[in-house]
Amino acid sequence: MKINMWKKRYNILQILVVLLSISIVVINTQFSIKDENKHLVILEFGTSIQENNEENLLNLKLVKFIKKRFNNDNNYEIIILNQDNKIMYMEEKVDIINNINPNLVLSIQSEDSNEVFEIYPMINYLNRESLKICELLEKQLRDSKRNVNSYYYYLIEIRDSVYHIEKEDIDTDIKDEKTLTLLEKANSPTIVVSNYLIDDDEYLENLSNDYYNSIIEYFGLYS
Repeated sequence: MKINMWKKRYNILQILVVLLSISIVVINTQFSIKDENKHLVILEFGTSIQENNEENLLNLKLVKFIKKRFNNDNNYEIIILNQDNKIMYMEEKVDIINNINPNLVLSIQSEDSNEVFEIYPMINYLNRESLKICELLEKQLRDSKRNVNSYYYYLIEIRDSVYHIEKEDIDTDIKDEKTLTLLEKANSPTIVVSNYLIDDDEYLENLSNDYYNSIIEYFGLYS
């Protein structure tokens, strides 16, 4: 009797493991088809893991405007990560990004405390390209008369599986730990942009043009 009971438990456990494996595969492969003839760009957004958080929804609105600018350009594939705005931790996002291996990752965040845009690229032996897109986006934003600050983070070494980071300006702190996780662990050229956002379609559409122009220029110069 006990043997049968343990067999049943073992079978149930096997089924659960299989179901979990299938769900992981589905999550990690739904974005994984990459057309080598196109420039693949991932747009990540949000600083909160709460669903329908107002800040995230505004970030998502900007991201959709950016993607819309590429609708008629067959040279690009733009993926919005977590477009449904469901709960997704940054570690999950990084796993998906590294599985897809895009040509570029832009993380869109919002800052409503002042009218300043802040750009964070991680510069390391894997990710030096992030400095190039940072400089191009910074120029586009300045040309549009926007206030911009760029803060460069340098990956010094990986020791005992721990990332050791130095900053250009020790008095400048990165926005949050989730942001640092993305900059540290994404293998593709990656920048995080803290945007001054207002809920106005004309404003967001104009801002999306700055992103569009800098992305086009980046691939025109460096692809």
